[in-house]
Amino acid sequence: MKLLTTILFFFLIAGGLWGLWYLQTSLPVLKTVEPFQMSSAVDGEKYDSENDRIKVVAFFYTACPDICPFTMSDLKEAYDELDDKGVFDGQVEFVSITLDPEADTEERVVNYANSFDAVTDHWHWLRGTEQETAAATEQFRMQRVKLDGQIVHSTTLYLVDADHQIRGTYQMATAKDRVNREELIGDVLRLVEK
Repeated sequence: MKLLTTILFFFLIAGGLWGLWYLQTSLPVLKTVEPFQMSSAVDGEKYDSENDRIKVVAFFYTACPDICPFTMSDLKEAYDELDDKGVFDGQVEFVSITLDPEADTEERVVNYANSFDAVTDHWHWLRGTEQETAAATEQFRMQRVKLDGQIVHSTTLYLVDADHQIRGTYQMATAKDRVNREELIGDVLRLVEK
């Protein structure tokens, strides 16, 4: 009887430790978003988010004076680090969506992406209609208001799993604070290994 109690106690402890490990290594589901479609500014093709890939989603606009370019620069570094780990082969992609489709023509978006050396096979630069953009920002709870040609917007990046669930949010960059690339990259790799 004593042996049985010891074995049971061992399994309870082991189960509890496994539960703690699982909670620490799994990412929470913050929200589920609907799949969306938009035009690629790079090649004009229709992009469909329903493609079984993990996505790092960022919103931007090309006339943004600070937060957007700082963020895209940091994302390029994160992209390069993830590319070195080989995760883009059908598993992960970056998606950047303009908040200002009226002003951000395809040419402007492509020039903007080129300025960060970020036109790649696995980084999609999207430009939707105003309705598509509004639907996407609503899904992601990305706030945006256009005032005198400038857009005031939320400063959040999103990590979305292959089932359209937001699994992480991260602060965009400022002049003082960079994107937490280490956290973002670590979370992407956790989803890849899941």
